[in-house]
Amino acid sequence: MQGVRIVCVSDLHGCLDYDSIACAAIRRKANILAIAGDIQNADMFRHPRSYFEADFLGMVSHLRDNGIEVVATPGNHDFYIRSLLEGGKIDGCPNILVDEGVTIHGVKFWCTPWVPTINGQWAYEDDDRNLAEKFAKIPDDIDVLISHTPPLGGSCDSYDVSLDFRVERRRHFGSDALRMAIMEKRPKALVCGHIHSGDHSLSKVADTAILNCSLLDERYSEAYKPSEIMVSKKGMKFRTNGSRKWQELQ
Repeated sequence: MQGVRIVCVSDLHGCLDYDSIACAAIRRKANILAIAGDIQNADMFRHPRSYFEADFLGMVSHLRDNGIEVVATPGNHDFYIRSLLEGGKIDGCPNILVDEGVTIHGVKFWCTPWVPTINGQWAYEDDDRNLAEKFAKIPDDIDVLISHTPPLGGSCDSYDVSLDFRVERRRHFGSDALRMAIMEKRPKALVCGHIHSGDHSLSKVADTAILNCSLLDERYSEAYKPSEIMVSKKGMKFRTNGSRKWQELQ
């Protein structure tokens, strides 16, 4: 396998200019753009059909014209995408996947959108005990797992719930079922989001690299930069949150 460069983002929420995301992927000479959910926002002010079909699928087409493939999973905000997937693959972006895998440029991906229950009113949420059945579908030989939720207990799944208060109150919001699945299945890397202001540095569960790739903070303002994975015969290396320095998992 020659080097395959994957640019990784999550939690776009319809707040970001897709042209800028496409330009970032092209500028970084990506082969693949990986998106870990919340492509749209649940309460978007624009009609979700026009937004998705004109803006998002337009970006996918532009990237494909530049030799870049898109692989994605939805998130808990992606009600419209969920409705489209009920009819099968989405024309114009067949690699938006739910509990399904695909191999692109020799890299094996598995995509899963599920998050632990928030309040019972969101897409792709379930009790974390039930998510173990969803994550049991993850194969043993995956290179990159794309999950909307992070695993429980690391630095990337916590944020300060006080927000505007002086006393910091950090809580963890990841999935314990996903953490257990990672320890069993051992994917080489996990691309996730959901917890916008969780730690964006490279972390790990067992020997799996964990990348929080959310681009927005908790107020839905752009706060972070895309991350990258380089896959080669020598293994994987990573650049997180727009860093210019490549890292290997220690």
